[in-house]
Amino acid sequence: MRILIHTVASDTDFGTETRIFTTEEEAFRDIYERTIGSGSPTFEEFMEDPYEVIQEHKSYLDTYSADAIEIDIPITKVISDAIRLHPWAKAVAQRYRLARGFFRREHHSDPAR
Repeated sequence: MRILIHTVASDTDFGTETRIFTTEEEAFRDIYERTIGSGSPTFEEFMEDPYEVIQEHKSYLDTYSADAIEIDIPITKVISDAIRLHPWAKAVAQRYRLARGFFRREHHSDPAR
């Protein structure tokens, strides 16, 4: 399973941070809102050449960078983690462990087991 993650890294007066988004539009909207806020230019005008607009509106030392990262996660890992972490699966596993422990003690004469 391939997942595309969009990131925005920024270094501003408020510190250095990275934010993660599911779409490129959300990533650039975050930059737009933090550098311009609202008004002129509009978000659509901003998207025509975002880095040029950022240079015009940002503080002198602030930097912003948007990037996309594609990661590959094995689908079997996703499914097994989902099943293992699901509350129903946890309850079934707990009952299985309890039953297995009960029957082990039932068939052995040694009470320490």
